Amino acid sequence: KRGRLAIESSMSGEEKVLLEGMLFGFQGEISEEQYFLFQKSGLVHIFSVSGFHVGFIVLMGVWTANRLGKRKTTRFLIVLSFITLYGFMTGWPSPMVRASIMASLGLMAHYLGREEDLPTSLALAGIVLLVINPANLFEISFQLSFLATWGLIYLYPRWRDLTEAKG
Repeated sequence: KRGRLAIESSMSGEEKVLLEGMLFGFQGEISEEQYFLFQKSGLVHIFSVSGFHVGFIVLMGVWTANRLGKRKTTRFLIVLSFITLYGFMTGWPSPMVRASIMASLGLMAHYLGREEDLPTSLALAGIVLLVINPANLFEISFQLSFLATWGLIYLYPRWRDLTEAKG
């Protein structure tokens, strides 16, 4: 609520609506014309809070944690607090939950000195979301979020290897 108030006090009109959409995923006030232009340009996904957004939150959290905490546990909890706070600010859409679980597991592995396991963290995020609400399986945001992440984990490395071998 404070984030929206800060934006409303410093901006007006279209800028305010677009910034709220990009930061928090609020799309209700975006005009149909403006939304169509974002769809046409292929940029409409910036209004969907997901891994891209969580990545920035993690970066801010790590930066803050490295300045405030000396112990690994303290730093981890600081970053986890940033992720959780942002989740509540956005209303925990499925892509945000997926990205938050994966980021939290990756951070935990990092702070424990273990290797990150992206396929397992993706699977765990899916299981958690389906336990919370099995109907998520039929939501397009759930499907696209997991498909895109699966592609980054499994397909991108293979594509990169193929293109590097040819080049």
